[in-house]
Amino acid sequence: MGEFQNLGSIVQEMEYDALNGEIKRTMRRSARDMIQLGYLLKTMMDKMVWKAYYNCFDEYLETELQMDYTTATRFIRANEKYSIPGNGMEIEEKYREYSQSVLTEMLNMPQELMEKVAPGMTVKQVREIKRQEKQKGKRLRESEDSASGDTVIDGEYREINIPGLETVVSEKVATSQSAYGLEKTEYPEGSSLSGEGCGHKYNCFLCAQVCGIRGENRHCRHAPLGNPFNCETMEILEKGDLERVGDRCQFVNNDRAYHTAGSGEADPCCRECEEICEYRCRRSIQEDETKKQIEAEAFQEEEKLRPDVEAEKDEQAEQPELPAMTNDKSRKAFIDAYEQWPLWIEIKETGERYYRYRFPNGTSFVVKTYLCKCFDYKSYAEKLEDRYHDSWRPEEYYIFLEEKHFRDCRTNRSAMAEFLKALQKQGGER
Repeated sequence: MGEFQNLGSIVQEMEYDALNGEIKRTMRRSARDMIQLGYLLKTMMDKMVWKAYYNCFDEYLETELQMDYTTATRFIRANEKYSIPGNGMEIEEKYREYSQSVLTEMLNMPQELMEKVAPGMTVKQVREIKRQEKQKGKRLRESEDSASGDTVIDGEYREINIPGLETVVSEKVATSQSAYGLEKTEYPEGSSLSGEGCGHKYNCFLCAQVCGIRGENRHCRHAPLGNPFNCETMEILEKGDLERVGDRCQFVNNDRAYHTAGSGEADPCCRECEEICEYRCRRSIQEDETKKQIEAEAFQEEEKLRPDVEAEKDEQAEQPELPAMTNDKSRKAFIDAYEQWPLWIEIKETGERYYRYRFPNGTSFVVKTYLCKCFDYKSYAEKLEDRYHDSWRPEEYYIFLEEKHFRDCRTNRSAMAEFLKALQKQGGER
């Protein structure tokens, strides 16, 4: 089983090396290859090939590519928008003459507006098209308000009861209040303060409420301050899809979410949610996968150590009881009978054996023996070489303490005898 696991690890490392190399080569090419780069990054992220060397996708991006998560997702979105068939290696024919910067600027543009952008345009020209479209929409809303004869403030609409009527009539009644019932935060001209929010208390980039006067998207709570990116789950909440999950979702039922100190504002996050649903953001899913991987590896390490623990228990059961020793002669006799102790380590290649006797406090006696040719004085063999035979002889003695290096614990028989003497005086608990 271990061989198959090692083989799988080698294959993953080979896949990582090939994919990582191709990503770096693509980054050095022309801007139009951003589609291929987006495909490769998406493959690296979705298949989690980065696990071969890194704990998370962000760590891989920062270490190998010097790229943040926001930039990587921009390339991935470009691949999904401009490739054939929305998840391939090749760019669509109609986008091949555009520069990378223009394609990036067009990422958030609707299809009808993209048709106004020509291949030879600059980013400045594309932004001018977006600005004109925004002004056109604003003038259109103002003209509709003037035609109706009423001045309507942009905001949410609510149902009101008309006195004298039994039915509830839906009428356009504008509100300029936020989800907290507060007015939009306005700063005096020339103020050094900025930022969208309401009531000089709440900030849009932190707020997790559906609001008609929202001026800025909510940022992911774990995004870096230098490169904040939007909370993916807020987009789903605003569409109303999270209502299917119901009160189990932190975004729907704020009582389940963490509340910030001071303002008491709900701060829901998929990474902190106990509910596993189909709307979890990609970062929380990746974090869960990484956590499971770490737990699995820790479990495997524990399983590897388990046989050692069992072996120690067996060793304790096999070793003889410590005899009553009244003098140095009996204590040295116990040491010389080391072959009755459990055999701890045997190295056949070098002809070494280590016998160990463990004491209750974790200290051990260790005697190292070696295999050698010894002369037999009682032999009557005719040839001199026949009077030699293989024999195990004690070579080194150790009082082994687990907190020390084994080599530093070397001693001699006399010191071991003194240890046994002190042990007996203290009742055998040393």
